[in-house]
Amino acid sequence: MSRYGWNGSQMNSLIPLWNQESGWSNYAYNKSSGATGIPQALPYSKMPRAAWLPSQGGQASPTAQIGWGLGYIHGRYGSPAGAWAHEQRYNWYDNGGIVPGPRGVHRPAMVAGGETILPTHKPGVGLGGDIHLHFYAPVGSKTQMRQMVGEALTDLARSGNQVLAGKALR
Repeated sequence: MSRYGWNGSQMNSLIPLWNQESGWSNYAYNKSSGATGIPQALPYSKMPRAAWLPSQGGQASPTAQIGWGLGYIHGRYGSPAGAWAHEQRYNWYDNGGIVPGPRGVHRPAMVAGGETILPTHKPGVGLGGDIHLHFYAPVGSKTQMRQMVGEALTDLARSGNQVLAGKALR
């Protein structure tokens, strides 16, 4: 943990995060999503081969899974506390949020295949048109969906993006 500049208090977030995700089982496998191992990597091939389950051609190494998971958390959320806060808010911690850190400062970030990164700190760079947000998450009601969309738009506005009201949800 010290490799990333984290102190021991980060374990207060990492322990419940991975308790909830995998029960700290290096053989954990989510049949509905394919998420694998202690950090629930999706796809599993993001991790080094030693971390993969035996059925995936690996050895289910807890050391390899934890090492990869800590790097993922550092790159995506900055710390286990950031990942745990996201987990508590959305009940998942992959593929969400704006990369942490000062705007315009380059930071490593892991993204899933098919995701697009738009450089918000460079005027005129990007797609040059409308940005369509797609949410893939379990939603219990229209109210919950409105809340998720509202929070995403608020996060975008805070990061310096211009946000215009879209069509009302059906």
